[in-house]
Amino acid sequence: MSASSPHRALLFVESNTSGTGRLFARTARKMGFHPVLITTRPGKYAYLSEEGAPEVVVVARIDEDELHALIAARWGGAAGVAGITSSSEYFVATAAALAARFGLPGPDAASVRAARDKSRQREVLAAGGVPSPAFRAVSSAAEAEAAAREIGFPVVLKPVDGSGSVGVRACADPAEAGSHAALLFASGGEGARVLVESFVAGEEFSVEVFSGRVVGITRKHLGAPPFFVEAGHDYPADVSAEAAAALTDSVTRGTELLGLGWGPLHWELRIDREGRAVPMEVNPRLAGGFIPELVRHAQGIDLIRETLRLVVGREPGLAAGHQHHASIRFLFAPGAGRLAAIEGMSEALGRPGVVEVSAYRRPGDELDVHGDFRDRIGHVVACAGEARAAARAAERARDTVRVRVDAPAAAARGRSGRSCRAAGGRVGGGGVSEDTGRIRRALDPRARRIVFGDDADRAIRDELPSCVRIDRAHLVMLVERGILPPGRGRRLLSAMDRLIAEDYAPLKGRAAPRGLYLLYESWLVETLGEETGGAVHLARSRNDINATVLRLRLREPYGRLAGEVLRLLAVLVRRAERHAATTMPVHTHYQAALPVTFGHYLAGVAVALLRDLHGIEAAAAGLDRCPLGAGAAGGTTVPIDAERTAALLGFAESVLHSIDAVASRDLVLRLLSAASVLGVTLSRLATDLQLWSTAEFDLVGFPDTLVGSSSMMPQKRNAFLLEHVQGRAGAPLGAFTAAAVAMHATPFSNSVAVGTEGVRPLWGALEGVTEAVVLSRLVVAGAEPRPERMRRRADEGFTAATELANRLVLETGMSFRRAHHRVGERVTEAALRGEPLAEAAGALFRELGIDADAAGLDPAAIA
Repeated sequence: MSASSPHRALLFVESNTSGTGRLFARTARKMGFHPVLITTRPGKYAYLSEEGAPEVVVVARIDEDELHALIAARWGGAAGVAGITSSSEYFVATAAALAARFGLPGPDAASVRAARDKSRQREVLAAGGVPSPAFRAVSSAAEAEAAAREIGFPVVLKPVDGSGSVGVRACADPAEAGSHAALLFASGGEGARVLVESFVAGEEFSVEVFSGRVVGITRKHLGAPPFFVEAGHDYPADVSAEAAAALTDSVTRGTELLGLGWGPLHWELRIDREGRAVPMEVNPRLAGGFIPELVRHAQGIDLIRETLRLVVGREPGLAAGHQHHASIRFLFAPGAGRLAAIEGMSEALGRPGVVEVSAYRRPGDELDVHGDFRDRIGHVVACAGEARAAARAAERARDTVRVRVDAPAAAARGRSGRSCRAAGGRVGGGGVSEDTGRIRRALDPRARRIVFGDDADRAIRDELPSCVRIDRAHLVMLVERGILPPGRGRRLLSAMDRLIAEDYAPLKGRAAPRGLYLLYESWLVETLGEETGGAVHLARSRNDINATVLRLRLREPYGRLAGEVLRLLAVLVRRAERHAATTMPVHTHYQAALPVTFGHYLAGVAVALLRDLHGIEAAAAGLDRCPLGAGAAGGTTVPIDAERTAALLGFAESVLHSIDAVASRDLVLRLLSAASVLGVTLSRLATDLQLWSTAEFDLVGFPDTLVGSSSMMPQKRNAFLLEHVQGRAGAPLGAFTAAAVAMHATPFSNSVAVGTEGVRPLWGALEGVTEAVVLSRLVVAGAEPRPERMRRRADEGFTAATELANRLVLETGMSFRRAHHRVGERVTEAALRGEPLAEAAGALFRELGIDADAAGLDPAAIA
């Protein structure tokens, strides 16, 4: 079998989710190979539904031995495989190891693994004389804060094995370092390590290397601190001869030291105040951020193609075909929320020098601000004969594009809990027919308002994107299985793409007499004709669609809730460390009981919240199972591939049973139950802080930004946010009761009471408890303990009495009960006389004949 045979596989062990991942697959196919993506989560690859996408093989995990067995059994090893690689930094080492086991070309896996560990990378480079920042690899937030103090601020914190600027942040003081480290460790899992290093001021560049040879230097443009989001690149960089020499020298020496002389390598460096080229990191892969495309536009060198030539054992060609300049500028949303529109792209593409304008996100997508590469939603590329001209053209094109974002969906109260329910008929002449074949007349309008609601546009906004996403995956599967002709599938996908691009405008304002889904399907029929537009519903029911929409819609609020709990945990841990020595009384029955610290209290709340988070994660396990294929309840005789559809939608697997798939909404009950437990913890925290902020306790205060005034009483400073926490934290409990009652004693099959009414309370409840978490984080972060007052209340409350009784037992051998009684008597006397416990302790020691000095007992220290 020849190397260029279309039947010979070129395997990608995972990939970039966009950008170069898509280009690698397309290039492999153009070179005559059959690209295959081996992945655990195909749903994260949006380009898999596009023409020219690779074959997908879904595996349970990326394990070298298991993949070796799979490749040997399925393709016969090297006999049927032209090469094995990965465009994802996280999997380059695994791909290299597999290639070596089959005798295929690739980098040294051990060197790649060592370079992936940024602390090891730093050690090797520093030992070899390459300029490096001061650094420490740490395993806890406390270690990170100590390392930052030792190195000196500002510092940069990043995961040891991270990529794409995820988790990378500059920190200006110990509080920022401790807080960000706590967040990294909370999200990194067991065994996580963090790199703390000195901040290197200066211009940033990247150097693209191929098999030890420097291909070119890229100038990088970064977004606003404290993050390191790449906002654009210029290639080749217009840089001084001295800077180019320093960059080339550091990269050449470093590449040799790290043993990374095979294939593509991406260095990121800064020129410091002394003119040294200091590496920020080294990536054993091609650059991201579309830099390979800039190289291709500027010099005619296709680094993706040359990488694949190397992977399959051919000699790469790196001779430049021409010498131009290319610049890319990325598009960003103005903030978090629902993407309403990206306007002006055609105008931008028509500007002089612009060769590409692309958007990665579509209207209706939820956007968040992460502080890393995920914030980019598109890009423009421009070319010119001179560097500044290319940069200006890209910037002008970028400024032409307008990104409109609606308010975050989580801020909108009262979301509908309905999935894409529908019945309804054919569309003709712009109206909706009530004739479904079996039902000839319209639903009573009074019932329609109650069941489907009056706000169709809100339903389109909240529900229809998930419905269309399901349809797209279903169509791909039907075509792949040969059930639907490719031409018909393409026309349907094209119509859906147009509907998405127009933000569903053709459906807005229309009547939906029997629900949203068939309003949408009727539009497809109207647009494409009944034979094509009416084909997509084959082998499905509203029942399994609704169950799937629920799971898709739940991903965002579940992810936001879990993320906000993590943020609250990070604040609690940081504040607990800061106040580890701030003494205060812990109360039982609202009475001062024992001396603890404010930090000890906050850490206790953090432990409870971590347990609550684990409960929420466990409750959401069902989100990974896809109900599609269950039909109305009994599956379908059409030979569909339910696992393929599940994979395209990002599910790990299909549900186990068709009846259970449409009958059960226990996922809703479990989430509400876990959220209710979380709400209890939040309400108890709020109650303590509110009580302690009263004038009677005066243990904690809050800044002006976290309190409210009275409309009548000018002296008031109301900690009213805590009352909102208490109120909203209870929302899941009420929702659980309503959902459980709606589902109780219903038949175990599809049921409106279960699938619609039982789900209705969910959205507002999750939103409410999420807002309670956010408010709790703000209040905890802003709480100002009164250390002197706390210590005085601990003393005045005789909180050391228990410890005094313990000391008597240890020194005299008397029983604890007797010691308890004697100390109680002395506390009573001290309270009557207004004496501190230390004096009562001294008198008791003298009465019992205890030499406090000889015994090393200081009554004041005990008290």
